[in-house]
Amino acid sequence: PTEDTTFSTWAVVPRDSPLPPTVGRPIPNTQLYILDKLRQPVPVGVPGEVYIGGMGLSLGYLGRPDMTAERYVHNPFGATADARMYRTGDLCRYLPDSKVEYLGRIDQQVKVRGFRIELGEIESVLNRVAGVHECVAAVRADASANQQIVAYVVADATTTTDALRAALQAQVPGYMVPAAIVRLDVLPRTPNGKINRRALPDPTWGNSADFVAPRTPIEAQLAAIWADVLHLDRVSVTDNFFALGGHSLLATRLIARIRAALAPDLALRALFAAPTIAELALVVGEAEPVAAPVALPAVARDGPLVLSAGQERLWFFDQLTPGTILYNVPIALRLSFAVDESLLAATLHTLMLRHESWRTTFHATNAGARQRIAPEAAVPLRFVDLRSLPPVERESAIQAEALREARTSFDLATGPLVQVAALRTGAAETLVLVTQHHIITDGASVDLLTDELLTIYRALRDGHAPALPEVTRDYADYAAWQRAWLASADSHAHVAAWRGQLAEYPDILNLPTDY
Repeated sequence: PTEDTTFSTWAVVPRDSPLPPTVGRPIPNTQLYILDKLRQPVPVGVPGEVYIGGMGLSLGYLGRPDMTAERYVHNPFGATADARMYRTGDLCRYLPDSKVEYLGRIDQQVKVRGFRIELGEIESVLNRVAGVHECVAAVRADASANQQIVAYVVADATTTTDALRAALQAQVPGYMVPAAIVRLDVLPRTPNGKINRRALPDPTWGNSADFVAPRTPIEAQLAAIWADVLHLDRVSVTDNFFALGGHSLLATRLIARIRAALAPDLALRALFAAPTIAELALVVGEAEPVAAPVALPAVARDGPLVLSAGQERLWFFDQLTPGTILYNVPIALRLSFAVDESLLAATLHTLMLRHESWRTTFHATNAGARQRIAPEAAVPLRFVDLRSLPPVERESAIQAEALREARTSFDLATGPLVQVAALRTGAAETLVLVTQHHIITDGASVDLLTDELLTIYRALRDGHAPALPEVTRDYADYAAWQRAWLASADSHAHVAAWRGQLAEYPDILNLPTDY
């Protein structure tokens, strides 16, 4: 990097080496550290950010003290108290021979389905596959707007996509295996030779070049369900569900739809064993036919209502430790436009009227814990303007505000159990922080909230009614149904079956009960 007068490490690259070159070791009078987020050294093989110190380090950026302070930091490993080191923003790791392998940029770290992923690690694995000339990993939204990893590869014709996927599956966790692998003749580049990530093409989700139409009524029904769950126009019966962008949450939704329509006893693991429509149709064909669906009954809202088993568990924990923040569910939405305060308030009011959970409180009664649904409630909303702060101070303020929101405790009996803060971080950027108690939300609900919040806001901004389906049943209806089922003969039969399965393990539940 220029900040270290250009040269910092060196390596000898064997002419006929099949492996991609490393960046080697530091040159004399230069120190190189690979550190974690707390600026502590990482072990061999663990990715971290590269910091450089030593005689070649420049003084900083001319006329940019804020930027200098951000990138040139104190060196706790230096020989003098005033030693400094430069944060490169490069992601690397030590190899067993102490050489340094370059993985990518820190700003290429992404979060997909809750997992933090270093795209450079995926690229590193692909680059070691025989026949691969170059590659790049990126994140793209699929047809259902879910973030998916996509790998773009320039490789020999003899290096198949299946071979690339197999290499990845053998070396990285499942959540890091790309949902799509796109083969290119060349990677797009900027005028100075760097890979132009913005010019990478979008994958053709679900538009298989070897499309095979459904051949049986079961395949036709499965194809329709798959296309709806994955938000695709069509699905080939030979397409792999997970290669189309499917993941565990979508798999659960898919199996629930198939159970309701075709096979009530179909297990979730069946999809992992038979991930194509053609394979799954054979499994479904051997299952018992589905009975007529039973509609979820609605319960009257004229008094206190029962809790679901999950809600009662969370309520119990709150009684043990009142005001705990362990069950807060904070999310952050970074929006690329300036949010209007009145429109956001109106959006939250619409969501509150639409979803009873935001109007629900939880109380102790003689009959046990009960929930009450108010006809209306106010969603706490505050705006914070951070635009005037210098970049470094602004980022610190954002972190402080996010922690403040996430660590605010809720009173389950008084509510509301949701709060919102909107941080103005730029002329055309707003960070919306939404925090809810887990007793009124879960992972699927967070996805629903994100979609509906943006849909309602845009509709109000454009002056028309939001196009959202009517809510005919709410969580209180499910809680009542679940309680009734738990008291039914069907539930008792399930318990008896499990007791029979566990009968030969008499000590399995001898657990400590001091607390």
